[in-house]
Amino acid sequence: MGLEAVELVMAFEETFQVSISDAEAQGLLTPGHVVDLIVAKLGLQEGSRKLSLGDQAYERLHEGLLALGLPAGGLTPDQPLEVIFSDRTTRRQDWHDLQTLLNAHNWPRLKWFGLRTDFPDSLKTIRHLAEWLAWQPHPELAPERLKSLTRGDVSYLVKGIILSQLGLPEADYDEAKRFVGELGVD
Repeated sequence: MGLEAVELVMAFEETFQVSISDAEAQGLLTPGHVVDLIVAKLGLQEGSRKLSLGDQAYERLHEGLLALGLPAGGLTPDQPLEVIFSDRTTRRQDWHDLQTLLNAHNWPRLKWFGLRTDFPDSLKTIRHLAEWLAWQPHPELAPERLKSLTRGDVSYLVKGIILSQLGLPEADYDEAKRFVGELGVD
């Protein structure tokens, strides 16, 4: 197993607080296999939840924006971040304050061009930021929270880990694609 594969397995173990043996890791040929293994290890049910992890992240963002006094009234998932953080004189501080309020250990960096700050190309809307936030390892994924996840939630988190670790665009991802060859893992 190459370094990329080992790092992926370690990220899955850390996020889901499970142990994956070398033999199990050898059988993880696709993201779907990873999801199946984690669901089995956590003893999760197939049932659905009221809100997906992406929806939960969106709700956290909405509450955070309201708490900061940013214009969140009428907020929609497809609303551009440029509209929410329209005041360029306070954008950097507002962005940092939102990170602090959400207790986000990792946070996307704004692009800095002299006197101008822009959002990363991959984060154009509130939906993009919510998805980014949902894909980050969360300290709130404590054992009791892990038991409330569904297969869909695990799939969503696995996808985020893979895209982040491998630097792949979302369009290249599919749970049925093989890590070696199709997803570029060595």
